[in-house]
Amino acid sequence: MKYLSGVERVEIRDSSLHDIQSDGWDELTKRTLHTFVMRHMVNIDVNGLYCLLDSSINSLKDLEIYGTEFRLIDLDGTPPRLHVRTLLLHRTSFLNTLSDTTICPLVLSDITSLNLTLSKPADFLHIRSALTSGKLCSLTELTIAHLPRSSQLLTDLTLDAQHALPVSQLRTLSIMFWDYRASLKIDLHLMNWWISNLTENATPNLEHVTIHILFDRLAYLYSEHHDHTVWARFNAALACPPVQVSVCLHVDEANTGGFH
Repeated sequence: MKYLSGVERVEIRDSSLHDIQSDGWDELTKRTLHTFVMRHMVNIDVNGLYCLLDSSINSLKDLEIYGTEFRLIDLDGTPPRLHVRTLLLHRTSFLNTLSDTTICPLVLSDITSLNLTLSKPADFLHIRSALTSGKLCSLTELTIAHLPRSSQLLTDLTLDAQHALPVSQLRTLSIMFWDYRASLKIDLHLMNWWISNLTENATPNLEHVTIHILFDRLAYLYSEHHDHTVWARFNAALACPPVQVSVCLHVDEANTGGFH
């Protein structure tokens, strides 16, 4: 590792921080590392992540975390925080840090693009807290994926002010739903929740909304059960001021749930 230099992107998976913090790591990542991707890491806490990326503090721009559970402990002292522009969180407890600055190693006000998965009410409440508190004050692009059969969101996410998600600062919003046979009611509930949220909350800066629908291989057989009026309601919610809307249809051939 110590013979490498000028690396801009690093991806690690299925290991611990101890495994990769070898001689030469700091020199490898110093000044040039722009993107750091972490998949299915074990035995990690937020302090460990900060220490791992400390040498890249002036160059890091993008952080992606998949399938990694963190021990959410208070940060040691008050170190300089990590500055990233783009943050992607998929199936990771790191999302919990967005609502608590004592355990978050990131400067949240630097983030302009956030991509995350919402599968349970706790996830939703953490992102809502970060948005309503103004911590994500620079955020203009938000991408949200709802996992298939997110039954907790079906029962607990209600169409009221308590669960409103502020979107007034956004310019771009992308939402992914799953149109699976086993989750039609769940999908429609989430769609209706988003329609209500966009209708009830001001969207003066919103320019573009992309709706992704992920089908399973047999979904087209059940099209007679779909509520096609949902599209007219989406159009109405985004009509004033007018927002450009794109709908993208995908087939989940491998039944991956849209992520690897």
